[in-house]
Amino acid sequence: MNGAPPCPRESVEFIYDIDDVDQPLVCHLDYQPSEDGHGDHPDYPSTMCLEAAYIKDVNILGLLSPDKIEAIELLALDEQERFDGDGGYDEE
Repeated sequence: MNGAPPCPRESVEFIYDIDDVDQPLVCHLDYQPSEDGHGDHPDYPSTMCLEAAYIKDVNILGLLSPDKIEAIELLALDEQERFDGDGGYDEE
């Protein structure tokens, strides 16, 4: 999309709009679903890790602040968890 390379098959694509930039930020993230612990093993929450962030065909991940990266990861995780897996979103 928009000049960014295709999202790797094992990653999740998330589009993030940046203030004062006319091009969207095309993000590729690694999604790890939550896992329930068994016995003495703890539960693990689901996570997103930003792997790449493109404006057109340029990966600007290294230019993003840690706060911006965390905000993108949290927004993408929220969207992923609302997605019900069958082509639609759960209604809230």
